[in-house]
Amino acid sequence: MQASRMYFASLISLSLLASACEKKEKKVSLPEKSVLSDKAPADTAAKGAEATPAPAANGEAMAATGLAAVPIADKPAEGAPAAAAPTAGDQVQLSFPGAVSSQRRSTLSFRVPGFIESIKLKAGNSCKKGSVLATIDSRDYKLAVNIAKSNLDVAKSNARNAEAEYKREGELKAQNASSESVYDRLKATYENSKANTELAQFNLTKAEQALGDTRLLAPYDCVISKQLSNVGESVKAGDGAFEVYDVTDIEVSFNVPERMAGRLKLGEKIDVRIPATGFQGSLDIVRIVAVVDDKTRTFQIVAKAPQGDVRVVPGLYAEGIVR
Repeated sequence: MQASRMYFASLISLSLLASACEKKEKKVSLPEKSVLSDKAPADTAAKGAEATPAPAANGEAMAATGLAAVPIADKPAEGAPAAAAPTAGDQVQLSFPGAVSSQRRSTLSFRVPGFIESIKLKAGNSCKKGSVLATIDSRDYKLAVNIAKSNLDVAKSNARNAEAEYKREGELKAQNASSESVYDRLKATYENSKANTELAQFNLTKAEQALGDTRLLAPYDCVISKQLSNVGESVKAGDGAFEVYDVTDIEVSFNVPERMAGRLKLGEKIDVRIPATGFQGSLDIVRIVAVVDDKTRTFQIVAKAPQGDVRVVPGLYAEGIVR
């Protein structure tokens, strides 16, 4: 029994010794430094490069590993030209505010006082030069004309009598049949009668003019923009009755920034737009006010508007455009 145990122990020892020998034979020793050649680093780098996989097209390799391919923006090559900047030929548009106005805009009033008798035209009506807009009660003025005519008739009659006496006395004086004092008195009476006749004529003219002023007339072809008085109202001389504007001389004025000074010239065109009415057109510059406002730092230019166009009336907002 003891002999068999010793036999098995020796078998186990032999097995362990055989396993140790096999492991020793498989162990790889590192080469000595003298064995490594000078080209080893280069060979190692080359092998490393071969070991590094090249990027797969369309991200196939990264997809195989479960990673999403991220596109990398192309960088411009060194020395390549940059993106082109805007050139001087590109149009730059400048716009500035303005307003439509009439060269002639007036507030009309009666030249004589009285009660308004009638209103012939109202706001919005067009009228020709000389058209009657309104009248005031003319009874007192007609009476004044009649009185002035009567006074003129009396003055003329007195002047004729004075002239006759003066001439007759002159004949007597020539015959030495009249005294110097009587002749001088009749001469003064005659001259005074002539002056009275002239004064009577002046009063008649004035009365007739006042009678004519009881009618308010249009001073030019115009459109009534506002009615300021009504029938039955008492007005004094100079009180406003109507506001009118000239329809034959419409302009568009703009406040232009001072940096545009020297760039705009008389006779040139400026594009004009009126948003409210949809008008668009190219108008001639007719005036330039070459004075810059201290507060707004702008100066004024004026363009001639088309005449008779209902889309271009005074008061409308306008825009000037320069390219």
